[in-house]
Amino acid sequence: MVVFVLVQPPPPVNDTNPYNVFRPREKAHRLHTRRVSITVQINWCSQREEKKRLLMECEVNLQRVQMKYKVYARR
Repeated sequence: MVVFVLVQPPPPVNDTNPYNVFRPREKAHRLHTRRVSITVQINWCSQREEKKRLLMECEVNLQRVQMKYKVYARR
């Protein structure tokens, strides 16, 4: 999703109208915080996928050990 934000230029210095002088402005740090939050979410997803992969490895190893002892128990 792409969001376009219209950034307005600051009012002139000699403008005394409070509605023009004190209007809300686009904050420069907002883009940085969005980028940081997206990076954090990507890191969480990669950590989750790594844990899922390790869990799958452990389950496979457990099944191998169980099969190994099952073969030894039949002898």
